[in-house]
Amino acid sequence: MQSTDSGVVFCTECGKENQATSSFCNSCGKPLKKVELSKNNSQGENSRSSYSSADCSEEEMNTFISKNQMFYLEKFDQIRMTGDKKTWNWSAFLAGAYWMFYRKMYVQGILYFLASLLLSFVPVIGWVLDICLWVGVGTFANSLYLDHINKKFQEINCADSSYRQALINKNGGTNIVLPIVLLLIPAIIAIILLFLSVVIFGSMFGAMSYYY
Repeated sequence: MQSTDSGVVFCTECGKENQATSSFCNSCGKPLKKVELSKNNSQGENSRSSYSSADCSEEEMNTFISKNQMFYLEKFDQIRMTGDKKTWNWSAFLAGAYWMFYRKMYVQGILYFLASLLLSFVPVIGWVLDICLWVGVGTFANSLYLDHINKKFQEINCADSSYRQALINKNGGTNIVLPIVLLLIPAIIAIILLFLSVVIFGSMFGAMSYYY
């Protein structure tokens, strides 16, 4: 629980406000543990909670996220306020590596894809671990994305300020083309294999008809 001088405390489990005299959260019922913060620090966190650690302005953060800013800023606020990195993201859970590529998290996407691919070759245990991987990505995706943003802004802050906006546009935003291409590749391969199968079996059938 985080407390302020105004007599309001925040639950570290769900982030809801409670009276300072409360022992349990009125929303989730979890015990409230006091963590005293100065008034100035608390106000500073609330006013800059969405972008303070990234050392960027609110406008730059919105530009970097580009799509669904309200969703991600709310999740980032929750992570910073409660210290809990577990915040659910359905898009990451369902799309996995494709969501990472869409958010320009290319290294994370490749690692996730390779891990999922290797686990798919291990019967039973590998499949169970793959499902756990899905759930883990859905649970920690927002925190992973926040870490990615902070790292990118650290790199941008070290670059020439005259190129700052260009670097934000380049590193931020979304990439819809790459996920679509990656989705089409298996379909194209399947069509090619089907075509080759038809050609091969057609040739074999024609050869057998000739001899008979």
